[in-house]
Amino acid sequence: MSQDDQLSLLPEKVVKNVQIVDKIKTFAACTTGVLSGVIGLTGLNGFMAFFILSVLVVGYLQYVIIGASKSKDYFAPDYSLFSFGNIIGAFVTYVVVWTIAYDTV
Repeated sequence: MSQDDQLSLLPEKVVKNVQIVDKIKTFAACTTGVLSGVIGLTGLNGFMAFFILSVLVVGYLQYVIIGASKSKDYFAPDYSLFSFGNIIGAFVTYVVVWTIAYDTV
């Protein structure tokens, strides 16, 4: 990315795009929490399901929403869509939703 391309990125829009990706990760944590709770996964199986399903769901949603190769148009050059940012918040969301789904089934 050239210097002109970097200057054309608006910081407010980049921050908004990063927030949208965080919301996608939270949605994925909720989805995988419900799925794991309904299936009845516990212990290490549930922990592994969180990571595997989150990567699949987040990857798919980011591919559909952002597009295959358009991430450089919407994010700063050093931002990775598959970063581990907000992983603790997503995991806490997963555990809470899993607990609710596991207890109701």
